[in-house]
Amino acid sequence: MPDPMHKLPLWRIVELKGRKLVEVSILMEDIPGMLAKVSDVIAKRGINILYGVHHKSEEPNATWWCFFADLGDTNPDELASDLAKVGGVKKIAWTPALDKPLFLDVHHSTLEFFDERAVLFRADWLVGIFADIYKRWGTGGRVFIYHLGYGGGRETYEIWKRRLGLEGKELIQAALDIIQSLGWVSRSSFEIDLDNEIAVIRLEKNFECALSRDMKGSQFIRGVIAGFFSGVFGSDCTVDERKCISRGDPYCEFLVRVVE
Repeated sequence: MPDPMHKLPLWRIVELKGRKLVEVSILMEDIPGMLAKVSDVIAKRGINILYGVHHKSEEPNATWWCFFADLGDTNPDELASDLAKVGGVKKIAWTPALDKPLFLDVHHSTLEFFDERAVLFRADWLVGIFADIYKRWGTGGRVFIYHLGYGGGRETYEIWKRRLGLEGKELIQAALDIIQSLGWVSRSSFEIDLDNEIAVIRLEKNFECALSRDMKGSQFIRGVIAGFFSGVFGSDCTVDERKCISRGDPYCEFLVRVVE
């Protein structure tokens, strides 16, 4: 089977590039075949959907389909009228792009991650903040960033252990899958010896090291790993980065050991 891995553009902000784009949000019944019926109406008008998302609604038994589309010569009101005739469609909203370089999603308010507030940062922006802290405070700055990660890693362990009801290898795998889905890394793997309390974590395209500015090696991610495994092993851990993409290695490799 071909490797399905590919990049995911952030669809909420796009460049217009002279296109006649419209943001469309359709609230519909959450039943099999509903999306196909709505898609058929859109396809018959020759409309090209560029980016979008299908997500749950606060309204029971309903779901949202939200997208940016290039309507070409189609009148948005006519499209909305056609969609309103589809049985099961509850609500339709559309907003045209203004005469600006960027088209921004205006149909959604906050982002949610498992019903909790979430925010997005550009990785290069965040790494730039780390670099400025290192420049200003040297070793003290590196320790500070490490402990930011440590606290987050320990909290992550507690939250996902409680929410998923997992422990040991299953919880570690789930946590690595989550940071991959959030864009922190592109791939990951691990080995663990629970009896001797040692683990090896390998991360590909770790954002902190892939975009590092002058500073070689990880502080934040290393801290996250230390905090998380302090929960796994029930003791404080040290984490040594034995390989790092910022030093020319193909991936970042971390050795986790319990503090004796």
